[in-house]
Amino acid sequence: MKKILFKGVGTALYTPITDGKIDFKAYELLIDEQISAGVSALIFLGTTGESATIDDDERKEIVKFAVDYVSKRVPVIIGCGSNSTAKARKFTEQAKEYNADGALCVTPYYNKCTQYGLIKHYEEINKSSIPIIIYNVPSRTGLNALPETENDIADIEYVCGIKEANSDKRHIKKLFNLVNGKVAIYSGNDSLNTFFYARKGIGTISVASNIIPDKIVEQFNDFTTFYDRHNFKNYKTINELTDALFVEVNPIPLKAMLEILGKDGTELRLPLTRATDDHYEYFIKLLHKLEL
Repeated sequence: MKKILFKGVGTALYTPITDGKIDFKAYELLIDEQISAGVSALIFLGTTGESATIDDDERKEIVKFAVDYVSKRVPVIIGCGSNSTAKARKFTEQAKEYNADGALCVTPYYNKCTQYGLIKHYEEINKSSIPIIIYNVPSRTGLNALPETENDIADIEYVCGIKEANSDKRHIKKLFNLVNGKVAIYSGNDSLNTFFYARKGIGTISVASNIIPDKIVEQFNDFTTFYDRHNFKNYKTINELTDALFVEVNPIPLKAMLEILGKDGTELRLPLTRATDDHYEYFIKLLHKLEL
């Protein structure tokens, strides 16, 4: 297997925003809380981080801040995906310039491409010479990387992992059959974490760990260390929270729950809007029920 960027829980961090600006003080608190909880990596500027509405100057500032503030405590992985191959390569080169440990590159969206185009897309990004985790999330991009294509992409020199967020278990099983042993495979959906771990998935890139990092870390450690099909814990808290996190488009529910929990930096940028009042009431009840 190629070099593994991280094993365990990588948190797909939200981007703290206050008064329309990046809230770096809230970012510092978020990072420290995550590392104290035992996460293995931090992912900045992914979908959860509202990367689509982060401008180029903000991106540069966030990447530099992330590397400097984390200061090698855990790997820093930067979301560098774009539906423009040239822009994705530019982002990965920037991440390398600022000494990030790796890049998370989602498949192209909107204009999409063929399966052959996917391979060429990642071959071009590969020229940035930084470790790359590819990200397949057809529910958001409208494009599914077939397991056979992911297998071909896994042979590209700097591709070292796959974040798989296709929830079709047949797809996931085929992916493991083809790719496992070549590169690390990460769950891209918290509700399927244990399904991945049971197939020797290396870890998860988690949204829920923004709120319950300790429980997501515990789930991974318990599963990989003490797993027994007959007595494995039922992580009801994780399952209920994960379902709630996607009642509206991510990260709308996440930032609503963080606001309820008294965190700073919970503003959203248009076109994302505040969660509905009904959902706020639901989140309040759920967080109270889960003793969060």
